[in-house]
Amino acid sequence: MKQYLTLVFAVLLIFSVSAHDDSVTTIIIEPHIGHNTISVTQTYTLTQEGLTQFEILTMSLSYVDLAVFDEKGNLDYEIGENVIIGRNIYRKITVLFREPTKGQYTFTVTYWFLTYSTGKPVTGKYKYNVVNLTDSTVVKFDIPLTGITATSRSSPIPVVEEDEDSTIFSYESTEDAVITLAYELEGGIDYEVTKTKTISQQGVTFEVIYPEEAEIFCKDVEYFITDAFPLYLEETGIPLLFDHIVIELDKQENTWAAAEYTGNGNIRVLINNTSSYPFQFLAHELTHSYIGDFPRYLEEGMANYFEGKISQYFAPSRPENYIPNRELFFQTYERQFNEEVDITVSRYGLGLTDHQEALIYAKYSKGTNLI
Repeated sequence: MKQYLTLVFAVLLIFSVSAHDDSVTTIIIEPHIGHNTISVTQTYTLTQEGLTQFEILTMSLSYVDLAVFDEKGNLDYEIGENVIIGRNIYRKITVLFREPTKGQYTFTVTYWFLTYSTGKPVTGKYKYNVVNLTDSTVVKFDIPLTGITATSRSSPIPVVEEDEDSTIFSYESTEDAVITLAYELEGGIDYEVTKTKTISQQGVTFEVIYPEEAEIFCKDVEYFITDAFPLYLEETGIPLLFDHIVIELDKQENTWAAAEYTGNGNIRVLINNTSSYPFQFLAHELTHSYIGDFPRYLEEGMANYFEGKISQYFAPSRPENYIPNRELFFQTYERQFNEEVDITVSRYGLGLTDHQEALIYAKYSKGTNLI
């Protein structure tokens, strides 16, 4: 079974703590559903005196409109290297203070980044890791929707507050934590009541089966078929092995896969497990339909490669003040651990350590780069 695992974001906050006063960090994450962006505000209240600089890690490796400031104005900063911690990758920023800190001191970092993983109006999922090296960390997801609720798969249980036009899910932790927020409409989605839509394109018939209440996902699939699929055939250069493709929009509780190719031209999109759009990974799963018993790095590398190629056609132009990522995942891994990633050696499955999972991501990254 071929599974597409959505790349998750992670939050890691690092700063010194005082022995006598509480230091606090507040992270506000604002997905802009339908606009392919997420805004982030990271506010740090420090209590240790004498600090002249402070290193933070950003959620995204590339970002736009980066601003670092305190109550007196803008602060200088230096953008550093990427770093892998556990299974996740971050980018360092060193904030430079005007003078050594005295008493309680607060500064803020804001930015936004481009992403297709912003959720949908009916359902979405976010997963963030908080490595808490402070007295407490508050994380708030400000979702621009009302009438939604966290599902049973969310952990830990959030504090929920509904404003006029958004719902805020809040978490506070004094220890390391993994936050999983899966939301859906308060009334839920009836996955038993489905519709079927048939679309023909380039000699291939697509049969799309979807819950009636999740038609917005079907529209996204239709966009892929009509606009992206012809480009996909042009990029791959060979016809599909199947002239009938079944795409089922479904729900599954015992997996975190976002989509999977199940063989014989059948693709399942698990809309309860993703904050992304089906458009982004249909090219990935279609590539699996070409491939036989290939090494895992090559198979996933090819799927990631063609997914990226198709996404490039529809990616928005880079905005002003865009700070790009300078290093691929496997390059960070090899630099940081002084170890060449051997893509021919496989170890997959359950029970892996965070570092072993990071190595798997590095192999996929290197396989994609080699292709």
